[in-house]
Amino acid sequence: MNHPVAKVVSVAALIWLPAAILLSLACWRWRLGVQPVFDLTNLFVVIVATFIAYGQLAALVDQQRRDYVRTLRDHALTYSFDNRMDLVEGLLALRNEFERGMRDGRVPLEEMVQDGGAWKKPVSTLVLLFAHWENLALTIYSGTTDERMAFERCARNLVTYVDRYRSFIDHRREENPRMYIYLTMLADRWRGEAFANTRPIFDLGRGQRSDRARSD
Repeated sequence: MNHPVAKVVSVAALIWLPAAILLSLACWRWRLGVQPVFDLTNLFVVIVATFIAYGQLAALVDQQRRDYVRTLRDHALTYSFDNRMDLVEGLLALRNEFERGMRDGRVPLEEMVQDGGAWKKPVSTLVLLFAHWENLALTIYSGTTDERMAFERCARNLVTYVDRYRSFIDHRREENPRMYIYLTMLADRWRGEAFANTRPIFDLGRGQRSDRARSD
């Protein structure tokens, strides 16, 4: 019952229920030939008031839905790099340090390890980046972030880095098999569309999803 629409529907049910009971009672007493408790004028007023309340509740439901969607989309924007200059600078360090030695589009694990066996410094950015995207993926799968908005903001980077540093992910999973589980699930889900769909998902005129958007 935490969804805003569900709350409004509950209120609507509380309004409709008394009206339905009164109407049923009036019909029952009329069939028995008993003088109604209230006349038809009062019944008409109750019915009209109910319809007015329904119209107001419908408008409220629509507004609640819009606010709910807006909240999910705003949450998706918090995972962009607009306010994370540390990640932007870290990505530049990753490119300069590791990506020159890529093989088939992937960075070998040995490129990230020093001679003594310790991780090279830019790996700390990789840990931070994957943790950032793991949190994003978790909120998407839990339904608290709008997936389409998140896709528009970071799909290509997310899929690219998951594929490029897959050796690092596999190494971390030797210690914890659940490491980055939501991140890799999301990368698999987005991989095909991230590079195939070049048109905007949202209609530029109305802010709605375009016909080319992937169905859930």
